Amino acid sequence: MSDINSELQALLTNRQEIESLMLLEKERRGVDKNHLLFVGMANIANYWWCAMRSVLETKRDELTFFVPYLTDRLSYAHKLGIIDHLPTNSEKLLDIGDDISWNDIVQLLRERKADRIAFASLSSFDEDGNKVTYINPDLPEQLRTQERMRLESQGISIGNIDDTPPLLRGKILEGTRSECYPTIRWNFEYPPYVIVGVPDGIADVFVYEFKTTQSQFLKRFVKPVAQAQADLYGYFFRRDKKRYQIYVMEDEETETFESDIDKSLVEQTLRDFERVDSGWIPPLPVAWKCKKCDDALSQVCEKRIPKKEEIRKKQKEEKRKAKTEDPLSKRAGKRRVKREDGLPDFDSQEDLIAFAALVKKLDDQRIANCRHKLGLNKTCPYCDVCPYLDPEW
Repeated sequence: MSDINSELQALLTNRQEIESLMLLEKERRGVDKNHLLFVGMANIANYWWCAMRSVLETKRDELTFFVPYLTDRLSYAHKLGIIDHLPTNSEKLLDIGDDISWNDIVQLLRERKADRIAFASLSSFDEDGNKVTYINPDLPEQLRTQERMRLESQGISIGNIDDTPPLLRGKILEGTRSECYPTIRWNFEYPPYVIVGVPDGIADVFVYEFKTTQSQFLKRFVKPVAQAQADLYGYFFRRDKKRYQIYVMEDEETETFESDIDKSLVEQTLRDFERVDSGWIPPLPVAWKCKKCDDALSQVCEKRIPKKEEIRKKQKEEKRKAKTEDPLSKRAGKRRVKREDGLPDFDSQEDLIAFAALVKKLDDQRIANCRHKLGLNKTCPYCDVCPYLDPEW
């Protein structure tokens, strides 16, 4: 076992060899070397954060998805007794794993224990390329102090957990605040892609995903991504249900969501991801997301989508027009009725309650500052998501 591990480690640390193997695998599949083949489920789910970014980021990082694709095929083949060494011939190396079945993956998953790794600290690089280390805030105070002293003695820059990049922050907090289930990584053929994924957990009937965000405001944007990611995991790892959690740092609370896997959402997401990959201009995200995007990706995005603000205004107007014509066509089947005071008009209090059930209550501060009244001696908490109301009102 140690011999094949050392062989595998030597292969994976040879970037030039790995790049050559990825190009060869594309050639074997009849895929142009410049076309996207290896993608990650988490990146696809990020379509619901920003469609263009999810594709551009995946293109940039394709090699990081090919590496687990190759690693898993080789290491699982050894664990299953299919191979006892790595062949030197590239073609034969890439053939390994073709005969690994879904039943084999199920067997390997059953052999795994529910476990999680709690990191004392993890490092990343800031916008200027400087290495910054972040200490796990969930460590006992004594251990946090020891870790800080250790890092400071080595002259290592220590960052604030609030400023941690989202992926790294999730990895740190997941080790202490997420639920614990066994999991396994594997790849799935879904033409024109090979999709690689590893859920945060795989139970008997559901997949599990854990995410973190800084505020209630951002949670509204993180939730669709978490949902799509959990749906993708359930779809490919053959589970009927999903359970996902979002930890909100400002409240120090975790919210849990459970539901059936939405296969139609998965297929829509995959279809639209491929459309963007093929050149389609998707609906643009809110402008502040673009300002927070990676500079290199932003430059590529600007070339793909010139005159972005004009497109955003046009898309916003089309969306507003659709809402005006039939704002709740898929929900309550009601048309917008504008009262003289500019408020939505409900036929009854029951209609109001039904509508209220469709949207999530906003935080107390926003409710207190709301300008609209429903005539029921309470402040309306739904303006931000209400399809009856224009933002300018």
